[in-house]
Amino acid sequence: CSYFNKEDEGPIKVGLLLTSSPDNSYSEGAYGYSALKYLESKYGVEIAYNENVTNKDNASYFLSSYGKIGFDLVIGIGSLFNEPMLNASESYTDTQFVCINGDKSEKNVTTYQLAEDDVSLLAGYIAGFLTKVDSIGYVVKDNTLYYSDSLAKGAKSVNNSIILDKYLVKNSGNYIDIVNSLSSKGDTAAVLFLTSKDLENSLTGAGVKFLVVGGKAEPDAKFPVIAYNYNNIFERIFIDFNTGNLKGKTVELGFKEGYIQVASLEGLSSDVKIKVESLVKSFE
Repeated sequence: CSYFNKEDEGPIKVGLLLTSSPDNSYSEGAYGYSALKYLESKYGVEIAYNENVTNKDNASYFLSSYGKIGFDLVIGIGSLFNEPMLNASESYTDTQFVCINGDKSEKNVTTYQLAEDDVSLLAGYIAGFLTKVDSIGYVVKDNTLYYSDSLAKGAKSVNNSIILDKYLVKNSGNYIDIVNSLSSKGDTAAVLFLTSKDLENSLTGAGVKFLVVGGKAEPDAKFPVIAYNYNNIFERIFIDFNTGNLKGKTVELGFKEGYIQVASLEGLSSDVKIKVESLVKSFE
């Protein structure tokens, strides 16, 4: 790739908005911040970030601040930032705004959508093999999009009798209720659309099989993980910026080129692993 020359203007300025904190080493905030530092190290960009941005008013304030001081590229992880970016883009036309998992693009706002339907179908497929009963629990946070149709499709391709039970996590206080409910169903499995060490440890202690969607592969993971490689994602965004390919469009990122990875298939037999790997290949 050839990059434009900004020597006279100084380094490219890249800002990042996070809904959680990099201090929580097991969170999207940590993964996103790590990817931002990766850009700084590899490409010499100037970086800034804001953490724990959990509402649109705060997002709008920070986006305007980045625009006013002339940041070139501002990234937000999560659909929360899509609408504020669309609003800020009207005033700061020289800044390129990128929303990861947004749903609308225009002019200088580009969205990168992770292939959530494929991810959910794969998660259901894996969970279908993990469960020994006719149910799967899927655990989600507030304001999370629920891809239950794709999840059910994947699970039912393994066992057409499987039904889904949804569990909504509002805070860590109701983890125990979720764990108790899942463990009471017998040899079931769960799909976690969030990363939580506490919840994962509790499920492991209760003997509930599960897989995690999101986050990244942890070296000591004892369960399947469908992980997002934020270093690859941020680098793709940065290269698209540098080559003039941020044009207010929607870009889907999938398993091809490692944007989404199946990090572990613990608990699955060799023949099932082959089936799962074949399904992943079909997404590419």
